[in-house]
Amino acid sequence: MAVASIFKVNEQELLDSACTLELVHTCSLILDDLPSMDGATLRRGKAANHLVFGEDTAAWLGTPNTWSLRFMTFSASAMTQNQWKSFHSDE
Repeated sequence: MAVASIFKVNEQELLDSACTLELVHTCSLILDDLPSMDGATLRRGKAANHLVFGEDTAAWLGTPNTWSLRFMTFSASAMTQNQWKSFHSDE
C-alpha cells in the first residue's frame, strides 16, 4: 500500500485495481495452459483448469465478455471522478 501513499490514492481503490489486474493475469494463465497453447497440466502445483473443469470452461474465461467485465471494474475503481478529471486536464 506504499504506492497508495506515494501517489495519494485511496488504498481501497488501489486494492480494487490490483485485484482486477490479478484476475486478468490469472485468466491469461488459464488460457496459456490450454492444449491449443502450451498444454500445461499443472499450474502452481495443481491440475490445470482445463483438466478440472474442461477445455470449454477454461476457454470461456478468455472471451472478450469476461475480460471486458474485469476492465470495467478496473476503470471504475482505479480513479475517483476528480482524479480522472485532473489526470486528463488540458491545463
